[in-house]
Amino acid sequence: MIKPFTTFLTEAKNTHITHLEDDIFLSGYEGAVNSINFAKAVIKAFSSDVSRQVNMSVKWDGAPAVICGINPENGKFFVGTKSVFNKTPKINYTKADVRKNHSGGLVSKLEACLDYLPDLGIKGIVQGDLLFTSGDITDTTIDGKTYITFTPNTITYAVEKGTPLAKELSGASVGIVWHTTYNGKSMDSLSSSPGISPRSMSKMKTSNVWSDDARMKNMAGTVTFTKSETNTLNSLMTKAETDSSRLKGFLNFLQNNDTMRTYIETYINSMVRAGSTDLNMDSLLAFVEERENSAINKLKRETAIEARKEKLKEIINTFNSYSSALKATFSLHKALAEIKMILINKMNTVGSFSYFVKTDSGYRVTGQEGFVVADVLGKKTMKLVDRLEFSRINFTASKNWV
Repeated sequence: MIKPFTTFLTEAKNTHITHLEDDIFLSGYEGAVNSINFAKAVIKAFSSDVSRQVNMSVKWDGAPAVICGINPENGKFFVGTKSVFNKTPKINYTKADVRKNHSGGLVSKLEACLDYLPDLGIKGIVQGDLLFTSGDITDTTIDGKTYITFTPNTITYAVEKGTPLAKELSGASVGIVWHTTYNGKSMDSLSSSPGISPRSMSKMKTSNVWSDDARMKNMAGTVTFTKSETNTLNSLMTKAETDSSRLKGFLNFLQNNDTMRTYIETYINSMVRAGSTDLNMDSLLAFVEERENSAINKLKRETAIEARKEKLKEIINTFNSYSSALKATFSLHKALAEIKMILINKMNTVGSFSYFVKTDSGYRVTGQEGFVVADVLGKKTMKLVDRLEFSRINFTASKNWV
């Protein structure tokens, strides 16, 4: 029997942010239950405020990630990227530090952060996604309508020109969205929690910094599911719950079988890169054979070659022996992914921005990069991402920030 939402979440131990549909591989039956209950909480959010059960936030496509605030070890304000957590930390208190620790376009971005973010009066340490600095906002005409736009990474964010929000953004020198708070007495002992407290967020605004938190605002009553969507969701949720219960033993076995689980995780990523999420036994076995044969072809010693061939046979035999259970698991994975996509498409209709991706022929409409759902205790977090739209792009796109 599926446990109540809050009960199960307090027991979850996995803190890795994974795709909602993938947690059946990482966390077994517990992952399936959490995925289903997170989906239920998001569905409920369209009719009532569920902030006491879950925190929902938007995955903004900003770059770079900026971590800043007061270093508890010396009381000084700093800015940096995720490299502040390196074994040899890159923590910037001055522009000279920025130029010493970083290079390329990242230097001017972090220097702008040093110029303007101290005025926000940040007391602790927070992390956000940088959306723009001076010069990044431009006027762009899309389908006959004029927007102000900025493209920090893959998504072009657009707001119709002349609106109050457009004027706010155009007048700012830095734009950033906050999503994480850190607490601790030293930089190497910080613990993170999702979100920024509303009280802190209300103070983190100046005319030079357009600042917001990544939390989804209360969606209750703003958008509703159609009768067809409701029927589809109910059918998929029933299937997911039934399949999860039936597969409980196998999901737990798979969670603890490192070899099978790792191959499946890598296989899913390869499918996304190829533009598909249709998991099936034929393509899984073909992937395993191709991967192992590629490794075999690089070997020189005959004994090593034969040993690797035997390993390939064992892996193929193992997968074949669990063929029926794997097919059922892939069916469960598909149902969870379909639930996720209905939720993403609905959540994309909430907000003040329009979203585009630049193509060779202009711009095409897209959605937010995705959404993150976390239990209020911060013990479990999952992401809802349109993988064919964004994960595949992220796998193949060159990165401007390090």
